[in-house]
Amino acid sequence: MAGAGLGDRGPVLVTVEYRVAAEKRDAFLVAVRHLGQQRRRDGAYAWDVFEDAADKGRFLETFMVASWLEHLRQHHRVTNADIRTRRAIENLPVLRGYTETRHKAKSWDRERRTVARIEATMLGLDIRFVVTSLDIGSSEWIYDSLYCARGQAENLSKLHKTQLASDRTSCRSALANQVRLVLHTAAYWLMLTVREAIPKARELAAAELATLLLRLLKIAARVVETTSRIRLAFAAACPEADLIRCLPGALLPLGP
Repeated sequence: MAGAGLGDRGPVLVTVEYRVAAEKRDAFLVAVRHLGQQRRRDGAYAWDVFEDAADKGRFLETFMVASWLEHLRQHHRVTNADIRTRRAIENLPVLRGYTETRHKAKSWDRERRTVARIEATMLGLDIRFVVTSLDIGSSEWIYDSLYCARGQAENLSKLHKTQLASDRTSCRSALANQVRLVLHTAAYWLMLTVREAIPKARELAAAELATLLLRLLKIAARVVETTSRIRLAFAAACPEADLIRCLPGALLPLGP
């Protein structure tokens, strides 16, 4: 981009380079024309796109904006059409964008900051909104670092409650219920540790805890105890026998 550091001075010439495979040339030209309409809608002028005659597949998009600050402001005016067109042009499986606005519902006494996450895939658009009272941080930080982290914490709490039955606190004594909750929490951490020890290439590496219980723990085996070790004999048709065989070594603490 030409003109970095000009501030409010202008106009500024912006150039964007694309590399396009020969078989996708026609689709690219259609998509980039839509992008040009969006650029002009956002205040750009003298927009055009050129193909390098000496380097097939190399395209240059050029346009003018009033100032460098205006160009920076355009990065914050992201729309669903922008994200969808950019994904098609860059031939990406997934492209995310973030933007924000101010919104006031009928029941609210003031406008509130509303952050939007726009995700374009080959299947279409997925848009999520987050309303916040925070005045600090970018739209991306609000969504990815705060909102998604909170959602992940809720998912883990749900696993604790629904798949390990930690809500079964029916004892008359509050102390007894607390002990039961501690035992459920210990089982929860044990199951998380087992899941983290499963090789990432395995299907169960991302399984829910209830699935791990059924596939790894609630299975039949013959237990043979000797003076030095305990042997577990599984059925010949056990689908997870090789995984169960390698898990004890993965769970052993590392040596000094």
